[in-house]
Amino acid sequence: MQLIKTGKYQNRLLLEVLGSIILLLLAWNGAFKKTVIEYSNVQELKNSISSMEQNSAKKQEMQNQIIQLNSVLGIGENKMKTEAVFEELVSLCKIIEHIQIINFPDIHQIELNGYKVTTIFAVFEGSFSDLLTLVYKLERNKKTGRLVSVDFKKNKDFKKGKEFLSLTILLQSYELVTKQ
Repeated sequence: MQLIKTGKYQNRLLLEVLGSIILLLLAWNGAFKKTVIEYSNVQELKNSISSMEQNSAKKQEMQNQIIQLNSVLGIGENKMKTEAVFEELVSLCKIIEHIQIINFPDIHQIELNGYKVTTIFAVFEGSFSDLLTLVYKLERNKKTGRLVSVDFKKNKDFKKGKEFLSLTILLQSYELVTKQ
């Protein structure tokens, strides 16, 4: 009888173990598996949110740098027109008095890397201190554009036998080209 009882308990134990395994498999497929999948999805979303925050911070930093560079280059602030620049230069020459505009060729415009670059050359004659005053005023004046280059030259008029100082300036403005 003892053997029958032991076999009976073993069968019961085996059935309980099999039942527990089946119950665990059903629980795994029913709730635990979904919970693990949702947990991994939540972790992926957290990672993507943090990467988006980092990207938005980098984007904002780059936009600030673009704004800063645009302000340094004078992009969008001053759109030079030949007549307006010429009038401004004439008025500066009248204020300083002993300066003459010798040459004022046409403006040059090129498009380069998404920017329209407008360049104006002008040649003046006068004394060194007056020309230097003109350069200072042009550098401070945002209406005429950005002063890019200044070239002083000592020239001689062979007919009159006199020496004079000439100044060649280069003014530029940058404008962002809108793509349509």
